[in-house]
Amino acid sequence: RRFMAARESLLALREGDMDFKYWRPFILFLAKTSPSDGAYVPQDGMIHLIQQLMKKGKGLAVVGGVVVGSFEEKNGFVEQATVKLQEAMDERGVEGFPAMVCASSRYEGYKTLALAAGTLGLLKPNTVMLGWPTDVTGSHAGSGSAEEYVSVVQHVALAKKTLLICKGGVEGFPCSDESLVGSAVDGANSGTVAAMAGYIDVWWIFDLFPSKGLMLLLPYLLQQHRTWKNCSTRLFAVAAPSTDLHQLKTLLTTFIAAGGIVAKVEVLSMEATEASRFTNSSSLQGKRQDSLANEITGLTSRAPSPEPHEAERASRDSETVVGGGLTALLGKHSGQSPLVIMTLPKKRADQTANAYLTSTQELVQPLQRCIFVQESGHEKIQFSPDI
Repeated sequence: RRFMAARESLLALREGDMDFKYWRPFILFLAKTSPSDGAYVPQDGMIHLIQQLMKKGKGLAVVGGVVVGSFEEKNGFVEQATVKLQEAMDERGVEGFPAMVCASSRYEGYKTLALAAGTLGLLKPNTVMLGWPTDVTGSHAGSGSAEEYVSVVQHVALAKKTLLICKGGVEGFPCSDESLVGSAVDGANSGTVAAMAGYIDVWWIFDLFPSKGLMLLLPYLLQQHRTWKNCSTRLFAVAAPSTDLHQLKTLLTTFIAAGGIVAKVEVLSMEATEASRFTNSSSLQGKRQDSLANEITGLTSRAPSPEPHEAERASRDSETVVGGGLTALLGKHSGQSPLVIMTLPKKRADQTANAYLTSTQELVQPLQRCIFVQESGHEKIQFSPDI
């Protein structure tokens, strides 16, 4: 009976049925597994983010792992690893399905998973979650593995899926169940036990409405879980000094409130040359054609001379920028925040993969935890009648 109900529901799905008014996470988590026994390898508590984002059944997950080698040689091991992955999900309360594939390398396997894992007709993951590559950055990293990692990032974009890259910092991400921290289940890399308090900071850097609002929706979803319920959302919008900062703050505050999101808005000024990797994707370059984009463009073109208090604030921020660019600005405003959500910086054409990953890691060095978001361009989120 359950099979028939599931079958009928899947067959009844039509194009557009998954376009919710408010985005729901259907996450493919690209996990690490042990090459010796196929068990899940904890990654700074990242797996708990899935459960925290999907409280009250609002979402679904596929946890995918890779067995390096040919399927002919490793088929028995794949079955064993799949069982262990399901056990790991059950122990952590993650609702969804395990998926294991064989590939020539872990990152090649990730590419296969990004294209096919969890796909059943129109029901397929809309988001890929990936850990920050601690094994491909730093002085001992090999350039080959860095190239493979960046290739996965590009592959997810081609697959038209949103990408969340999670960087846990020293303590890792908070665990949903304190009994798992430091236990035999999650070990030393299980993350932190403390319930979070303070601000979840969202940074819009020159692109003043990235991923159609998904970066504001992520804090909202997390705050429904007890781990993050004591946190508030704060939005930092970084704009060029030529922008009317006061009017931009008023516009964004009104717009976000109308969309049902409670967030404190701060607008900072910065020269585009200080964060060039964030300017190429700016929504002011014609990517959005709605009233919000038009109003923001107008603020730039008709910006008046700043009021004395605005000039003083801009001066303070400029002094920070000179001392270290965007990294200093992030550290000054978000260094004490338990989580920062920001757009994944673009890779310059002349950058090697290793240089790109190293520079991105240095960018967020002052932060406790960070989630980089690479938008797919296909996010379906309604914040106002114009979107």
